[in-house]
Amino acid sequence: MSKTFTVSDVATHNKADNLYIIVDGDVYDVTKFQDDHPGGKKILQRVGGKDASKQFWKYHNEGILKKLTDAAGLPPLVIYVGQLDLFVKEDVRYATLFLQAGIDTELHVVPGLPHGFNGLAKDHRATKDLFDLSVRYLKRLPAE
Repeated sequence: MSKTFTVSDVATHNKADNLYIIVDGDVYDVTKFQDDHPGGKKILQRVGGKDASKQFWKYHNEGILKKLTDAAGLPPLVIYVGQLDLFVKEDVRYATLFLQAGIDTELHVVPGLPHGFNGLAKDHRATKDLFDLSVRYLKRLPAE
């Protein structure tokens, strides 16, 4: 369940160690993102605790909002990727961000294998390992 904030609630989150912004009515905790912000942390700190919609849309497109969502409360994350996968660097970056957000994260980079290897080489040892890892992961999740 998501938390509801009033504008006055967000206004209290205006310090570098507790920094929230509003963009189009949605609230984003940007505290841990400040050092990674391409425009620098001072820009975020200037609009911290405020509606930053006007400033945000001046420099960003809609895709960037997907990178700002809160990871709190997510289940453990397992990323299993081939070393030759076109998205391996992105997967490593995501795993790092989730770890920094305090999410239990495992990253497995399989040497010498491309994207979709588990569909291409069903009898490969790495495909079997991926299946076993998936079963272990699913057993860790709480029953609903």
